[in-house]
Amino acid sequence: MQFTLTGESQERERVLSHFSRRYVECNPEVTLTDDAVHGLVCAVMLLNTDLHGQNIGKKMTMSEFVENLSGMNEGWDYQRDMLKQLYHNVKAAPLQWAT
Repeated sequence: MQFTLTGESQERERVLSHFSRRYVECNPEVTLTDDAVHGLVCAVMLLNTDLHGQNIGKKMTMSEFVENLSGMNEGWDYQRDMLKQLYHNVKAAPLQWAT
């Protein structure tokens, strides 16, 4: 799957915010708030850039990814197993940005 987030940062922020709200609406079993989903989406996008960007030196480790998100779920920690799975998934299959 490929997607493009173009335009000004305010436009991209609106898209990500809408996505986060819609994700929570469509997945009632998820116990995360809109803000928690938004933070996680942004973290995954940054992780993808860190792991697969061409101009990145030292790549982020799984432990660093988990630690970076400590307390970012409305003051609580995200489930560690979920973060580990996200890390491994992004590392194995990078997000493809459309050009």
